[in-house]
Amino acid sequence: MFKKVISLAMALSMLLGLTAWAGAAAPADKSDPAYHSTEAIKERGVLTVSVCTNGRHNYIIPDDVKKYGDLAGARDGSVPTLCREIARTLGVELEFVEYATVAEQLQAAASGEVDLAADNFAINEERLALYEMTDNFDVIGAVGDEVLLSTKPASGNRVRSEADLAQARIAVVKGSVQATKTAAQYPQAELVELADNQAVLDALVKGEADAGVFTQYNTAFLEKISQAIARGTVAQSTYEVVDQAYRGFGLILMKGNRELCAYINAMLYNRIESGWMQECFKTEEQEALERGIVGKGNILYQDVETEPADCPSRAFPDLDTGKWYHRFVDYAIENGLMGDAGDGAFSPNGTLTRAQVITVLWRLEGEPQATNAISFTDVAESAWYTDVIRWAVREGIMGGYDDGSFGPNNPIKWQELAAILYRYAGYKGYDLSAKGDPAYFTDPAKIGSWAYESVQWACGAALLETEGGGMIDPAGNTRRCEFAATIMRFMENVAG
Repeated sequence: MFKKVISLAMALSMLLGLTAWAGAAAPADKSDPAYHSTEAIKERGVLTVSVCTNGRHNYIIPDDVKKYGDLAGARDGSVPTLCREIARTLGVELEFVEYATVAEQLQAAASGEVDLAADNFAINEERLALYEMTDNFDVIGAVGDEVLLSTKPASGNRVRSEADLAQARIAVVKGSVQATKTAAQYPQAELVELADNQAVLDALVKGEADAGVFTQYNTAFLEKISQAIARGTVAQSTYEVVDQAYRGFGLILMKGNRELCAYINAMLYNRIESGWMQECFKTEEQEALERGIVGKGNILYQDVETEPADCPSRAFPDLDTGKWYHRFVDYAIENGLMGDAGDGAFSPNGTLTRAQVITVLWRLEGEPQATNAISFTDVAESAWYTDVIRWAVREGIMGGYDDGSFGPNNPIKWQELAAILYRYAGYKGYDLSAKGDPAYFTDPAKIGSWAYESVQWACGAALLETEGGGMIDPAGNTRRCEFAATIMRFMENVAG
């Protein structure tokens, strides 16, 4: 987080300094970076942006007035939406300038014909040497190109593993970045270098190559690939050619145009931190799907969580930030409710114990002192949880078993968790009127009579849910990641 603050402070300081310099009369020469300063753009009242591709993030809405109304023929996607946000913050109009090739699009930015070139341009050393490039705005870090497979390769062997791919005939577009990356990742494979994407697709369909990697393509070609997959002449796979030097996506500006670049970087930082960028990509991707621009297999951003540099889960090597539990575990860690389960691990799939549950509630209360006597046969005076149990017993939130034990290390069953939260909510004076149908449970008959009212309340308050929303065994054990989700829902749905 400290690095982010320093980076942002530097960007803003550069922005303020260069804006002051740009406050003078804007030059008329488009090849002068000052012509493209924020003040000059505001003076002209328009931000000009060069565009070219017609892919998943930057496309033309089909010219179908009946279906799309006033949007027909307009440019849309996450990148154009980002450009509209830049123009909005500047208080100016936005003008897209179309170019036939990416080379022409970039040249327009380099020469000053436009203020910036917009697309998902990979940030690399070559481009950084030629242009000013903004910071990375890719919110999920997609670093690979999909490898498609032939369903009838001439070799007679279908690629069924990464090891097979390393020995396969892989078709690529000659001279493309993808060709270079494929050669580096699979040095033992036989590269079939072809003239263009169409030739690669033809080679896959005819079985003249075992696999193929495409370079950047437009919507029309995407449709060809989709049809080939639907017909079964090409197969999708989980393999990707990864760019080891990946540094994210950026917009491109004229070299020396640091002031506008700093302005955009500050805006990007704020939009990423606020979650706007993630929602932008998710929303625009869904709209592209609805408009037929992409197929379901090309969806990347749905249900993807942003992982900022200071993500709390990064402190634990066994936490997967791509899992469903990510935001819930982040909440528990960030609020000091859950942490190390032993040996520096969080143990998301570890079984939740009675002592762990009450410790989280005790922390929610600010770790109150308790000196009341307890006499459980299995709670030693020196145990880490003893004072926590004293508090729980004193407030009537938890008790022991009939045999005189407390069972601090016993696993918590789902119905027990519901009962504990119900009593804690009552202790806090929260609303206990919610009543739900225990239909989450695999066998409601297993719910003990002592827990039924608690379970009804927990269901009504939408607290209990397993991974993927699956059915719950009332007498089944609760995992630590599931409890992180439950306690966050409790704070939002009940305490909030």
